[in-house]
Amino acid sequence: MTDENTPLNDETPQEVSPAPAEDLPPLEDAPPPRPTYTRKERILALLGAIIVIIITLMYAYSIATGDLFRR
Repeated sequence: MTDENTPLNDETPQEVSPAPAEDLPPLEDAPPPRPTYTRKERILALLGAIIVIIITLMYAYSIATGDLFRR
């Protein structure tokens, strides 16, 4: 009954030895580093995405109403 109420952190930690550097796989399969973008490029990408969303909504509205252009 008493071991049900004992906290988990009282257990003795198991010793784990870290793997030596020789046993690690080669870094040849590592993904290439992520490209870095400037603030200007990120703002232009955001504006481009907003414009694409607006055009998509306008097109969906024109299909729903039957008007491709305003009368």
